[in-house]
Amino acid sequence: MQNDPETLLRQRVGLMRRERGWSQSELASRLSELGMQVHATGVTRLESGARGISLNEACLLAVVFDLTPEDLIASLRTEAEVGMQLEARLTSWESDPPGPEESLRQVELLISVTHEMVKEAVARLPPPGPERKYLFTGEPNGEHPEA
Repeated sequence: MQNDPETLLRQRVGLMRRERGWSQSELASRLSELGMQVHATGVTRLESGARGISLNEACLLAVVFDLTPEDLIASLRTEAEVGMQLEARLTSWESDPPGPEESLRQVELLISVTHEMVKEAVARLPPPGPERKYLFTGEPNGEHPEA
């Protein structure tokens, strides 16, 4: 599990791009309008980790996604902290496995933490409507089944 800021930023960029229904070409075009000369292949490499992200690029990404750089970084910190907590707990299980009751308690705690993360992520989504794409519906066009 990688929780370093650059990995989280790459994941966040891909997620926000897909949430907006943008192709990698469209993100590249929007970044180019702001002065960051990048092609769709550059966005692919950025999202996959094949190239790094400079501080200037992170700031431009925040602008493209209508966030402040502080909001973009704050969301990464929260994810990193939760990820580190989960990773530490799993590592401790490997070195000193708990008994059945403690295992059940720990799994319930992990589920609770994960549930809170999902609630926070959902709260940050835009309201349902034509601007919001439903990515995880199983529908071929990404539309919400009730739409």
